[in-house]
Amino acid sequence: CDWSSDVCSSDLPTGSESAESIGDALSHERLFEQYPEAKSVDFSIAPGRGSYFEGQIKVSDPSKTKSMLHELQHHIQGLEGFASGGSETTAFQNPEAFQIYKRLKKDLPGWNDNLVQKAAADEYYRRLAGEAEARLVVARRGMTPEQRMKTPPWEMYDVPESEQIVK
Repeated sequence: CDWSSDVCSSDLPTGSESAESIGDALSHERLFEQYPEAKSVDFSIAPGRGSYFEGQIKVSDPSKTKSMLHELQHHIQGLEGFASGGSETTAFQNPEAFQIYKRLKKDLPGWNDNLVQKAAADEYYRRLAGEAEARLVVARRGMTPEQRMKTPPWEMYDVPESEQIVK
């Protein structure tokens, strides 16, 4: 099961809630063979959405491998030099978010400005190539090797590649 760096991740057991590294929190032998340094990424449980920032993965529920895989993919993106993810809270630090805002403001004339800003930030986040890739990892996690070989990853993006924002 391999599409370039597509590592199978079906039936992943999770580790202890007291885990301090992602290697303790997530059992994924094949992934950690390919990326041994990923095992030592700091891991913690925190309220709110999952995040990967400055070498630390935070998730709200350690039993949800989806969040762990999504955030771990951001670590791998950094290692591989792939497009990175981001956050709605930092969207307007990027000119693309302002372009989205201008389009939405025009398309949604009756909307409150705060709602348009939130919608623009959400769309910006969703369109980030690194976020689309991290969601793709989660979407493919339950696939068998046969299903993976029949369906290449690029056919499963939830945002067309032509609409992704590469950072």
